[in-house]
Amino acid sequence: MMAFPLKVRNLLKWVLYLYLWTLCMLVYRVHDFSGQIEQNSTDTRYEQDDSQGKLSFEEILRAIQQDQNSLPPSNSGPGEGGVKVDIGKLNISLPSYEAKDKKHRFSTFISDIVNLNRQLPDVRPKQCHNVIYPDNLPSIGIVLIYRDEWPSILLRTVYSVINNTPPQLLKEIILVDDGSKDEELQLKVAIHAKALPKVRLIRHETSRGLMMARQAGIDAVTAEIFAVMDGHIEVAPHWLEPLLARLVEEPKALLSSLVGSIDQEDFHFKVSTNDPDTLTFDRDFPFFDPIGLDQMYVTYSEEYRKQRKDRIAPLPYPVLQGMMMVMRKDFFLSLGGFDPGMRVWGSEQIEVSVKVWMCGGRVEMIPCSIVAHMFRYDRWCLFGWVRLVIEKTIVITIGLYFLINLEK
Repeated sequence: MMAFPLKVRNLLKWVLYLYLWTLCMLVYRVHDFSGQIEQNSTDTRYEQDDSQGKLSFEEILRAIQQDQNSLPPSNSGPGEGGVKVDIGKLNISLPSYEAKDKKHRFSTFISDIVNLNRQLPDVRPKQCHNVIYPDNLPSIGIVLIYRDEWPSILLRTVYSVINNTPPQLLKEIILVDDGSKDEELQLKVAIHAKALPKVRLIRHETSRGLMMARQAGIDAVTAEIFAVMDGHIEVAPHWLEPLLARLVEEPKALLSSLVGSIDQEDFHFKVSTNDPDTLTFDRDFPFFDPIGLDQMYVTYSEEYRKQRKDRIAPLPYPVLQGMMMVMRKDFFLSLGGFDPGMRVWGSEQIEVSVKVWMCGGRVEMIPCSIVAHMFRYDRWCLFGWVRLVIEKTIVITIGLYFLINLEK
């Protein structure tokens, strides 16, 4: 029995030391970046020269009236067209909103002043404008799940779907309140739901968890096709037709749109570059870690991107993103629906994606369909990444230890 040569052992030790040093630096950078996120999400949102101090409410109103450049001109109010809500450098201090911002992790004040009926820009690739869809597409039922969501962002989701979906294709919107305790939210949603056609409200007195709330909404859908979306999404023009057309071609498909983002602070809309000529949607390849079941991303190879014959063709995904899913109801139920044991959000998109692939279906993203999602980042969302690094470090460290000390 012989040990590895001394030079090999020393080399492996240096590799291990270098890896551990790099890991420590990564953890430090994540911690440092987390602090920046926490700081930027609170008091520094609206900046002003410290020498001037904070303005009173009356002074803010006078400043807005006198300075016409403080707010961008718009026929439909702040944020129209997906642009940012620019309040200049007013140092706004509204204590009543601070707790709400911390809870919801976005500016509830800005959300309230953005029009519920605002329209996002049409930033689809130019090839999408030349696609002609059949006149006899099936209708769809939209399921929106929420619990103690901020009223204006939820209602903006509802009106966005209504305003950007052809009436003949929208059969119903089903709102599933999974045990909200906010009485103001309940009242506002009930009033709007009563006044809007095709909108139904399902309320759970106690929370059943995201999966079972979604399942309840899907069970209530009467259309052949359903879409389940978070309650903080806005859809862009012509978002639905590409999805329905693809499900006619491929009934066993699980689909999602190209998902852009709504900024937490100024509510501007962005998907990649927002330039149809340079829009990149085949860059990030989503998959899941078979050990930790964490959703991860790598970059598509340049060779794969070049070999695609039609750039706007459906893009196969191993796993769907969690904020939306579109598929036929009969196919979804034939897979058994959601696992009733899954109560807390997270990994449900992995479960349904795996079942679709294993049962002869396809999971795809449709580039000609675009929606915007409110991604609410904070320092806590980085802990999952740190945990993943630590898990892999333990495995690699143990492996290197045995490798270094292995004897033949």
